[in-house]
Amino acid sequence: MPTVDIRELRKKFGQFEAVRDATMSIGNGEYVSIIGPSGCGKTTLLRMIAGILRQDSGDVRFDGELVNDKPIEERGVGYVFQDIALFPHMNIWENVSYGPRAKGEPIDHIRAVTLEMLEMMKLSDRYRDPPSNLSGGMQQKAAVARAIAHGSKLMLLDEPLSMLDARVRSELRFELRRIVKDLSLTAIHVTHDQEEAMAISDRIFVMQKGVLVENGSPSDLYFRPTHLFTAYFLGESNILAGRMEEPGEDGCIVRIGHSQLRAIGMSGAKGSKVAIVIRPELAEIDGETDDNRIGGRVRAKYFEGSFLRYVVEIGDDLFLRVKCRVDESGRGHRVGEQVSVSVGRDHVRVYEFPAGGLNKEIRG
Repeated sequence: MPTVDIRELRKKFGQFEAVRDATMSIGNGEYVSIIGPSGCGKTTLLRMIAGILRQDSGDVRFDGELVNDKPIEERGVGYVFQDIALFPHMNIWENVSYGPRAKGEPIDHIRAVTLEMLEMMKLSDRYRDPPSNLSGGMQQKAAVARAIAHGSKLMLLDEPLSMLDARVRSELRFELRRIVKDLSLTAIHVTHDQEEAMAISDRIFVMQKGVLVENGSPSDLYFRPTHLFTAYFLGESNILAGRMEEPGEDGCIVRIGHSQLRAIGMSGAKGSKVAIVIRPELAEIDGETDDNRIGGRVRAKYFEGSFLRYVVEIGDDLFLRVKCRVDESGRGHRVGEQVSVSVGRDHVRVYEFPAGGLNKEIRG
């Protein structure tokens, strides 16, 4: 289970800079994810780590060894593609055993490794089937088994679940993590699915426009993101423009429309424009907290199973999404009803207002 150290990787395609100064360190046995919107450079970065693409500059090291000039077959990595790249003319046994067979391993070793992988993936009874006879989830399990059977200690997974339906994705993501941990592998998992990344990762790297903007544990990035883009991309957020009323090191007071809110976050100059972030599930209608109360009117309501989602108008063209647990009646508050939205000061985060505006900063 190697460590991975990447320093200042760059890659351009013509005039387009796909990855810029990417630096990251991954420890033994870590399961990390790289997330970001389509086109942000995450797959390009993964392919440079694998050796599929050659970087324009920068270094890649595994366990301290520089591997810049090593091709993928000499780096000891297992690469799982988005499109389930199994050999269609081989059955599942032949696919899974392909790596050790290609390396000329002894027959007994090939058999033992292949059996172990098939049992681990719960594919033992399908080993004679061609890939076309298996469901998408089973095919991707076979692809993972083939990558591991090759002897790889570093797993690189490029959107491995994106071609599967929602239920299979949900089940297989936990299988992937279990397998990686059981076998003491190191894994780098690229995905645009933030829920997937938060569910399975020890640590998440957030990427925007070719730049790794920050990294941390799923809970730290969700509740305490340093960058406004992370607050936008990871989970769901209300992001509103406001103004700093009273700066302070331990907290501040900001204004949104006609309301004042106590908050934590940056300590900007009094009167400066700021961006305010509130997670919908951390706000309550008629809640008990006395930190912040905002009056408003329910403009829309949506039933989402165990939750009711409200859109509350809190000022002229100012709307706050609130996600509340539903009771058995499923009725909740009526559209048009006057309500009070409460939110704790620890759940109101404040950021410097981006020079190019909110839309440019979070959507690019």
